[in-house]
Amino acid sequence: MKKRIRRTRKREEIVEILNDFRRSGLSQAAFASKRELAVSTLQFWLRKERNGWRTPAKKTPRSSRQLIPVRIVEPQPTLGAALLEFEFSDGAKLRFSNGLSAEALALYAKALGHRC
Repeated sequence: MKKRIRRTRKREEIVEILNDFRRSGLSQAAFASKRELAVSTLQFWLRKERNGWRTPAKKTPRSSRQLIPVRIVEPQPTLGAALLEFEFSDGAKLRFSNGLSAEALALYAKALGHRC
């Protein structure tokens, strides 16, 4: 069996090859052999075309991620199980033990990118 050379093709070229396959009336294996393609490549292209040529979602580049400084402090003893909960319009919640000042809450909200 002749070794196939791996190459990258543009979508337009792949679409033309798939159209040639449909017009040929050949089986996938016969067409792939004639065009010196791997059958799996032809099948992959057919699947991609059937699914609308969707591409995977791209990840956010590391350079655009933002870190927020956090300082860990020893928890202060509380007299009860009272809890202060602040819910944003988008559903995000901040929960703190009772006694947190409004200024501190505003700082936390600002650090998380929400407006109070």
